[in-house]
Formats: sequence, C-alpha cells, structure tokens
Amino acid sequence: MFIPYDNAIPKHAAKFVRIVRGVATHISADTNEVSYHAIGSNDKESEATSKLKFDYLVLATGSSYSVPIKPDSRDHARSATELKLQEVRGHIEKAERILVVGGGAVGCEVAAEVMAKYPNKSVTIVDANKQLIAGNNLRDKSTRI
Repeated sequence: MFIPYDNAIPKHAAKFVRIVRGVATHISADTNEVSYHAIGSNDKESEATSKLKFDYLVLATGSSYSVPIKPDSRDHARSATELKLQEVRGHIEKAERILVVGGGAVGCEVAAEVMAKYPNKSVTIVDANKQLIAGNNLRDKSTRI
C-alpha cells in the first residue's frame, strides 16, 4: 500500500513525530548521530550533509524487490512509482481473492498490508517451506518473543 509521507503521520502526532526524506551517509555510535543528504520536494538529493541526533536507532534498510513496490534506489522521483502503485491498488480493490506467492518477509508484509486495508478480502500465501519466513532468523526470534 502506498501512503504519501504527507499523510503518514496524524496531525496530533506532528509535535513529536517527523519524517525526514534523505539518504543516510554515515552513522556515528559515538555521538549518536546520523549524517544524511536530504531529498528535496524536487526529488533531488542535496549535496549538503545534515545531521540527526538519536537516543536509539532502528536500522531498517529494507530489502530488494522490484517495482511497483520498490523503485530504483538512485531514482528519488515519486511520480512513476505512485502511478504504478495506484494501478496495482486498483487491481487489489477489484479483487475478492488475493494470492501472494512467497512467504518470506516481503510476502508476509504485503499480505498483512492488504488484510489491514481490506479486511473482507481473502488473502492466501503460497510458499514451499513448512513455515513462513523460513529462511530468516527473524522467525526464530519472533517465536521466542
């Protein structure tokens, strides 16, 4: 599902949550800072380096999968991806049954996103392994939790 950054944070949370669009260039555990190049409203990466301080860092670098879900990492323009995602969303909205092939982290995430947005749809995950997210130690960690 595609949620524009502008609408991702509820207005009441804007006092304590903000979204910074940029490319991380350095992480310092000594100073608890992340250096980054901002991506402006023109979808261009700035050459200037900015810094963000943190108390606790969650490093969520994402995984590799293709458009429409994830565009080329060097192309910061949103328009082509947004158009493709709108097309995919239209197909999902019309469908009663959605089949997700692949029960890895991405497949499970997509299935969960569809179910969260469209709880009355039937979503099925097909995977060759005995368990979902089988090739990833996340499954073992989540089982312990």
